[in-house]
Amino acid sequence: MARLRPVASPCMRLKTHIRIVGLVAIGGLVIGLALLLRAELGLLREAREVVRSFEGLHALSELVHELQRERGLAGMSVDVADAQGPVVGQYPRTDAAQRAALDAGAIGEDELAPLRMQRRHWSTSGSDPLAVRGYYTAAIDRLLGRVAEQARDTGDATLRKALLAQSELLRTKETLGSLRALGARGLAQGEPRQALAARAREQLAVVEATAARSLETAHAADPVQAGRVDAVLVGPAFGDVREAVDALGRAPAGADLDAAQAWFDTVAAAMDHLQRAGDQGMAAARERADAVAREATAGLIARVLLVVAGWIGSCWIVLASLRRLMLTVDRLGRETRALLARLDAGDTDAGDLHGGFMHLVERVEHLSTQASTDPLTRALNRRGFEPLAHAELLRAQRHARPLAILLLDIDHFKRINDEHGHAAGDTALREVALLVRRTMRAEDLFARWGGEEFVVLAPETDEAAAAQLADKLRRALEQHDFGRPRRLTASFGVAQASTGDDLGRLFDRADAALYRAKAGGRNRVCRASDAPAAAEGLRLVHG
Repeated sequence: MARLRPVASPCMRLKTHIRIVGLVAIGGLVIGLALLLRAELGLLREAREVVRSFEGLHALSELVHELQRERGLAGMSVDVADAQGPVVGQYPRTDAAQRAALDAGAIGEDELAPLRMQRRHWSTSGSDPLAVRGYYTAAIDRLLGRVAEQARDTGDATLRKALLAQSELLRTKETLGSLRALGARGLAQGEPRQALAARAREQLAVVEATAARSLETAHAADPVQAGRVDAVLVGPAFGDVREAVDALGRAPAGADLDAAQAWFDTVAAAMDHLQRAGDQGMAAARERADAVAREATAGLIARVLLVVAGWIGSCWIVLASLRRLMLTVDRLGRETRALLARLDAGDTDAGDLHGGFMHLVERVEHLSTQASTDPLTRALNRRGFEPLAHAELLRAQRHARPLAILLLDIDHFKRINDEHGHAAGDTALREVALLVRRTMRAEDLFARWGGEEFVVLAPETDEAAAAQLADKLRRALEQHDFGRPRRLTASFGVAQASTGDDLGRLFDRADAALYRAKAGGRNRVCRASDAPAAAEGLRLVHG
């Protein structure tokens, strides 16, 4: 007897496929875990970015404060003999604030040089007072715009309100700074007192308007911070500013550096009070931001641990299932080799050989079909149906061909089980599946969808033709003798695939039509394209 040798090892090929499936499954789990962790880390980075932004905003606030002070002192000193001392003494404080803002990332290196250049220009050749004030005001306005922009870009609504309140407070300080510079320069340079007083009253009105807006935004952000701001606005420091404005018109004429310094100190005291109120509000908002970041960190750790535990469990299940499948394949390989060895040895016991061979065939068939076939009706189950249906749907959409789906639900199936027993119900399900197979075309896909519900996917079929097929099935079921019970009926929902559909949307429309068929009295066919009012009670009539 010729010696039989397998051309290739099916078991080895099957084990290779199993390994590939395992790698794909675990790779998918790894990718899913990585994407989830990436999203969680993004949320944590956002929370921490808010905390870091407070450092930059605080540094900007301090820099604005020092620039406002230097602007007032510079305005007094320009073109005034022996008045350079105070502004030169302010330089180190402004420079320190600039370095702090640079370290916090609030400003760039290119923003440090212009101020030093302006200072050298003033000290060597002097400058127009308006040009001095214009330079500082433009620089301060740029910084205030940056503060407002950063406040608006903050994602957390509560923190955004707090930062906007701080931005408005800085605007109020800026209008006060303009008032300080106006009075100090006018007194130092001997500006006519009545004209100076009129301009100061106009600027005070601007201060009052911005202060009211600042108080309003503080109320929206935090009642406690609003109380701090209100206490400054109605307190003695602002009262002194108002009195100083009223007294300007009565001041002696001529240049008066002492009066200019007194005016500067009075307005500066009000600005300092506002600065402290703003710092307190920023500190409170920073604490809230820190709390948000801590909560985000704790939540991230908890979610990551939960996800990692789920990932480990999923990998263990996949690996355990694959191991059991590999052991089964190994056992099949051993039985196959034993059978081939018997054939090689000349064993002609046909019954034995046939039984062993058929056992191997049955085992292989069982492995290949158990994952995709309903054991009761021998129809496809969901796992076997969905990839085939998805491929058919893609083909139909790619070639612009019609495709329809039929959902079938046995009417009052629970009554069959209750009155005749579950064995009768199982027999009825098998009979229904047999009738559907006899009626549908060879190219149609047929599956048991669950319980007493079946599905048929019909390629190259529009909704009208699918409805005709459904009514043919309905009449075949209605006329069939099922034994116990003798008769049963079914309801049908039919839908045609549309452009852009996926299986879920196609099923939803067919299921809605099936629901209307049930609600309309059962034992009928309803189309998805029919309006509900027209679809209820629809039954196709042929010949």
